[in-house]
Amino acid sequence: MSNTLEIIRGTVFLILGIALIGFVFWWMLKNSEDPQKFIFRSVLTVVLVLPMFWFALKTGPLAPAIAAVAGLIATFIWGSTVGGLLARPFGNLLAGGDEPPERKPVYSVAQAHRAKNHFTEALAAVRAQLEIFPNDYQGVLLLAQIYAEDFKDLPEAREVIQMFAVGNQESRVNVTNAWLQMADWYVHAGDVQNASYCFQTIIDSYPETNFSQVAGQRLAHLEGFHKANTDEPMAFRPESYRKQIGLEKPVKSEEQSDPDESERDALEERLTRHPNDVHAREKLADLYAEKKDMQTAKMHLEYLIDQSIFNAKQKAHWLNLMADLAVKTESDTVLAKEAVNRIIAMAPGTAFAEQALARLQYLTTEMSGSKKSQAVSLGSYEKNLGLKKPQGPTAS
Repeated sequence: MSNTLEIIRGTVFLILGIALIGFVFWWMLKNSEDPQKFIFRSVLTVVLVLPMFWFALKTGPLAPAIAAVAGLIATFIWGSTVGGLLARPFGNLLAGGDEPPERKPVYSVAQAHRAKNHFTEALAAVRAQLEIFPNDYQGVLLLAQIYAEDFKDLPEAREVIQMFAVGNQESRVNVTNAWLQMADWYVHAGDVQNASYCFQTIIDSYPETNFSQVAGQRLAHLEGFHKANTDEPMAFRPESYRKQIGLEKPVKSEEQSDPDESERDALEERLTRHPNDVHAREKLADLYAEKKDMQTAKMHLEYLIDQSIFNAKQKAHWLNLMADLAVKTESDTVLAKEAVNRIIAMAPGTAFAEQALARLQYLTTEMSGSKKSQAVSLGSYEKNLGLKKPQGPTAS
């Protein structure tokens, strides 16, 4: 019975030993830098070192010497490999691993050439990097920048941006930023037509997106910028100077135009061309609210809120603006509360909703604080100051 237990125990230990040795061999082979050399060393160990250890066990008195020689041979075969495997985890903690760092383009040479006004060399340095890293956004933009700002060659810069946009339509952020930068170069050069083309390209490439919204806003304001920079200076006229110093009395026109009405007409006309012009609609809403026409003011803000291209933050801003106008014009507390409640319903659990909840608690106070103070007539003020004596029955 005892012999059977010994055999079973020996078999179990043998299986465990073989499994352990197999696992260690597999782990070392997997983590080895050169698997072929590892297999060669393993075969050399089995053929040379293990027989020496077995022979040492059978020798008796010479066993320590033979075992020492076998250990030296094993150390010579496995020393560098085992040491490297054991030390690698600690080295990785300090060095960050064995994998080489990711290669990235370097444009410092090109920037150094630009600083020295060596623009041709800067172009060559950028193109050399783009040959290794084609369509790198930073390199493409730097190449276009050298053409536009250093060589003043806007058509060549546009060619660079155009090629990048054609091959990278999926990179919507980079393509949009590239076209916006190209438009800025055109605006700086006073070329409104080509700047408009850049904005329109973004709108056509990415319709109904935030990118088209940004481009649409820039395009809408481009006309006003161009007009402001192309208006002729006001000519000096002696008759106007005479009026300013009081030599002539101003003549009042019977039909004097309302400046607010002129501004509203101009903004309405702009919206026929650019219906998503945020600035124009916000300004119109404010002008109509000042005229106590909150229905039209609300209509302009509702148009912006209904557009899917605007995000929740922008819509919350317009709902808050609607509430501000309602408070400012003292039109309707219900409208102000409705606008604030819509923010809470639109984005529950967000920072906008938390701010709306806080505002809702003090909305009535806002309405009370916005009321205009009661007008005081000049006559009553004079009486309060004692400038006029109170009229009453004279004493007999």
